[in-house]
Amino acid sequence: MRFRALRFQGDTRNLEITVEWMGGEPQEAYAEIFVDGRPLGNVSRHRPVLYLRKGEHKIEVRSPGFALWTKTLFVVGEPNHQFLHVVLYKADESP
Repeated sequence: MRFRALRFQGDTRNLEITVEWMGGEPQEAYAEIFVDGRPLGNVSRHRPVLYLRKGEHKIEVRSPGFALWTKTLFVVGEPNHQFLHVVLYKADESP
């Protein structure tokens, strides 16, 4: 079980996302992030923060062989820094 983080620039709001793979890390360890249906890239240890506008956003995290993770959340914006921990389960082991 390892943690990865993701960071993308697009605005001045902060949302830090960490990803954990349960049941073993995938052979090619990456997860794709989608915000409001738009792909923003892959998980990287060097990129832990999403910069999002204040307001409601649908966050999706996808990784081959693992179940889709999705959540709608409200980003409160500056000066607050929010944290979101995502746990991905193997596709056949989702709770």
